[in-house]
Amino acid sequence: MNKKALAAAALALSLLVAGCSQNTGTTNPSSSANGQPEASATPKPTKKPNKKWEEAQNLALDHVNIYINGDDVAEKQKYVEKSVNPEVASLFLLGAASIRKEEEKFKNPFVAETVDFTGDNGAKGTLTLIKAEGDREIIVLVMDAKVTFAFFNENNNEEMQENYEKMRANFKN
Repeated sequence: MNKKALAAAALALSLLVAGCSQNTGTTNPSSSANGQPEASATPKPTKKPNKKWEEAQNLALDHVNIYINGDDVAEKQKYVEKSVNPEVASLFLLGAASIRKEEEKFKNPFVAETVDFTGDNGAKGTLTLIKAEGDREIIVLVMDAKVTFAFFNENNNEEMQENYEKMRANFKN
């Protein structure tokens, strides 16, 4: 990872430390009067799930639910050791000791979209857009099956906001 990316990661992490709640809601399919799920009028074709995207989405949600919203420092540290790219893990470990106030947490986070991503240096990965209450967003970059970086839509730093907007342009939602 180049020095500029490392510096950006450090800055983002410091903003994270200065600066989300688990999604416990469940949805149930609608039922007919006899208790059976109703069939949709137009069946959707089944699509083979993209395993790489599913793994990235799980990592992204864990990043929000465990690392950002979490209250257990030991659990956050364990998450970093297991799920964060070793090149940036030391920065994330610094942030693991920070516990957000309840009003700063990402309430009811959900995966809005995942896309493939190729960096300027040719490195490949995925970007997963997580949305939460209050129009809050975080984009999690996963490379080599590890969280590498997170971009927030609530940046006070101009360069970090530009980086977020650049990443956000990859999504349709």
